[in-house]
Amino acid sequence: MACMLPFPDRFEFAVKFMNALPDEQQGRSNETRLILFSLHKQATEGECKTPIPWFGNPVEKAKLTTWTSLGNMDKFEAMRLYAKIVEEEHPKWWEQVDTAETETNKRISPAPAPRPAPAPGPLPVGLATISDTDGWLAPCFAGIRPRARYQHSAAISAHKMFVVGGNNGGRYFSDMQVLDLDSMTWAKAETLGASTSASALAPCAGHKLVTWNGAVLLVGGHVKKDTKHDSLTVLELDAENYTWKEIETTGSKPLPRGGHSATVFGDLLVVFGGEGAGRQVLNELHILDLNTNTWSSPSMNGLLPAPRSDHAATAFDGRYLCIFGGGSCTRCHADLHLLDMETMTWSTPACLGQLPSARAGHASALVDGDKWYIVGGGNGAAGCTATLLLELRSMSWSTVCTSALRTAVSSEGLSLVAVGEYLISYGGYNGKYNNDTHVFKTGVLTATSAAPEPAASPAPAALSAPAASPAPAATPAPPKPALSGDAAEKEAAAKARQQQVAEAERRAETDKANIAGLAAAISRAEAAEALLAVAEKEKSVLSMKLVNTKECLSNIENVLSDSNSKTLRLELEVEELQKKLAEMEKLNESKPKPGILGGLFGSK
Repeated sequence: MACMLPFPDRFEFAVKFMNALPDEQQGRSNETRLILFSLHKQATEGECKTPIPWFGNPVEKAKLTTWTSLGNMDKFEAMRLYAKIVEEEHPKWWEQVDTAETETNKRISPAPAPRPAPAPGPLPVGLATISDTDGWLAPCFAGIRPRARYQHSAAISAHKMFVVGGNNGGRYFSDMQVLDLDSMTWAKAETLGASTSASALAPCAGHKLVTWNGAVLLVGGHVKKDTKHDSLTVLELDAENYTWKEIETTGSKPLPRGGHSATVFGDLLVVFGGEGAGRQVLNELHILDLNTNTWSSPSMNGLLPAPRSDHAATAFDGRYLCIFGGGSCTRCHADLHLLDMETMTWSTPACLGQLPSARAGHASALVDGDKWYIVGGGNGAAGCTATLLLELRSMSWSTVCTSALRTAVSSEGLSLVAVGEYLISYGGYNGKYNNDTHVFKTGVLTATSAAPEPAASPAPAALSAPAASPAPAATPAPPKPALSGDAAEKEAAAKARQQQVAEAERRAETDKANIAGLAAAISRAEAAEALLAVAEKEKSVLSMKLVNTKECLSNIENVLSDSNSKTLRLELEVEELQKKLAEMEKLNESKPKPGILGGLFGSK
């Protein structure tokens, strides 16, 4: 039986199993143990930042070399490869480990006493006229439609949908468009009495609109160079004159960013991820207390999601932050992460149904407190056409409908809001910039198990309003007998196993490529170790030459010392001779010299 533990539990228990073994039993070869070491470091610490020394312990140098060769490999990829190698080295290792303590492979069960949802207010008059639909509709709206855009943001307040900012061909917008859901009419904020003072919004894209206590807040976003800020800004909308006022904040302020998520938990605003001013992708989490306007960056447990932007986020049950998808300039993600706001612990829950494909730039909205709808997005090749539903209580994915490939709801960078049981999308980009508004009534279609996204081929025409004459009803299938509690659990476990098998097969090719890369890294490490051995030999030869050189220098110094002694003795002898010569000269000068005549005739 295959291991049923989800990640990251499977990785953590595999590490626990390996740590309990002696070093020589952890792998059949030194290369395998080297790979396991590097993958563990990559999964727990990320990319290697430790410089590789020129000299030192060859084993430690080989470890650092192999770890460095992994580059910026995703932490979850490192986890999966680590668990795969452990399984190859020790088949059925999980049967030897007590895994009863794991909690994260359990799906979130209903709260014992869930807090009652607030009583819904009356639906907007115009929206309520839209009858049950079998897909996304494009109703007729009065007024002038806003300019086409993506990377904008939208929010609902007092039966009005506000659309703010956005991007079209690199041009950032600063306008505010208002859709009155009672009269189903579009209007510019300027025509509604908006002020044109200095408190107007600077052009921005990739920002987020949220509502808190009836107020509309704008969080962060990309701006042009002349309007850049030192920290992430939070603006509050003045609903009377449609102007913005920046909220003065204190504490550990986050850096500016766009493409992040902003989620309200009671009186807390939680910001995750995004893309910084230098286009670096982030996985930081920051919390703003909206009562005190104070930022904080709490410490967290568990494995953080990989850095990402343009992901989806929502709050569930007043306790969990849910993150799905997103990406960077090189890849998109299809993973789901939960942050328990009470324990500040990250986890990756096991899900039922077919996992969605990777995507970024999608939009999401929460309906009835536990039904999370995901719309649109792209993967770098095509738009995502399926409207997805994640039942948060059972962690079950399904597809509720599929749209045409070139419609706005199959775009990236679109916005999505929920009003009662209605979803409203606007804008997006799928090869062209859109300014279409679509409406979908949830709870009408029966959700089906999520299927893979269709290929980027001509799709059927966009769904329109249902025809006047209903289609003949299909003969209903006989109802299935209700399953007992044990049978239901077995069926759920079987579905989960099928899901894990499908996921393993889907990633098999990636695993092969990663293993090949690791093999190349090992070869490089072995070559580096051989070079180090040669360097050690050269070092030994140089040391011997240095010793010989020192001996020669010592002999030369001795010879020089003897020469200096002889020179000193000679100098002393010369000095003595010079003294004697000087004395002799004095004596000769002191003797009387005979005159000329005396010398010839003698003295008298």
